Amino acid sequence: MVVDLAQDQFRRIRSLVNLKQLQQMVLVVIGGGSLGSNIAYLAVVSGVGHIIVIDRDRLETHNVIRHLCGFSDLGRFKVHAVADRLRDKNPDVVVEAWPVDADQRRDVLEDAIRRADLVVAATDSPSAQIMINASALAAGKPAIYPGAYNTAFGGEVIRVIPGKTACLRCIYDTTADLFNRQEPGSDGQTQSYDADRGHPGMWTDLGFVSHLAARMAIETMLGQHDPARHLTGHYLLWGNRRMWAFSRPLQHRWLKIPRNPLCPACSGEAALDAHVASVGLDRASARTEGLRVLQVANESPVEDPIDTVR
Repeated sequence: MVVDLAQDQFRRIRSLVNLKQLQQMVLVVIGGGSLGSNIAYLAVVSGVGHIIVIDRDRLETHNVIRHLCGFSDLGRFKVHAVADRLRDKNPDVVVEAWPVDADQRRDVLEDAIRRADLVVAATDSPSAQIMINASALAAGKPAIYPGAYNTAFGGEVIRVIPGKTACLRCIYDTTADLFNRQEPGSDGQTQSYDADRGHPGMWTDLGFVSHLAARMAIETMLGQHDPARHLTGHYLLWGNRRMWAFSRPLQHRWLKIPRNPLCPACSGEAALDAHVASVGLDRASARTEGLRVLQVANESPVEDPIDTVR
């Protein structure tokens, strides 16, 4: 029997999504771990035609139990192992595997984001999350930020659409007390309800977060906004067990976080004008004062220089 693979493989979902649209789209997944690898997989089986996966790490034994890949991939770069699994699921998908550290290679990160229709930030580095937020905003690209809580008792999925929703920095600032967060983007985000992606957790619990994030990603790429059918909120909390914000297992809550008009990440010139006005200056006088301060600083001896480049 001859099978037309391109026509037959998506036969059972063809009436549910716009396959032609998805097949032309580029999804960038930053982080090839338990969440990132499975979100990439779910995107491919939904019809996304082009995936870029970015992660510097190699697959280790303790990764396997929650990862898309298995023991046969031990020691390989996660992105290469994931790419092979995705191609096995859909031979027509275009997969680019980039084994680099997005935290250290902002040029690589920005190149990928410029090409993306959507970005999924599934990295476990808070500083990388903040960098991705800034880069996606600058490029005008929507982004999804999934994360699990301690022991995977729950998790969250954040969607940022530039110019329309609160950005990740707005959300971190607003929810700092609720989540016991420290300064946004710091590596000290270790409290119980912080979405630090390095926490232990069963895949039976973590898997919910990857599926919710993948669904939100697909709907975002397709521009689906029907609240009766689609995830139209932008900050989803998911609870696997009865604790903290959840009164019963398998409960969800939507948080509505407004954009911060003074946010340094997403409010741009409006934030700058508001800030300088708060100290009694306008933009021109602030620039003059800034140049004066820099001149004084350059003329002063530096006894203990520190390399601030990260």
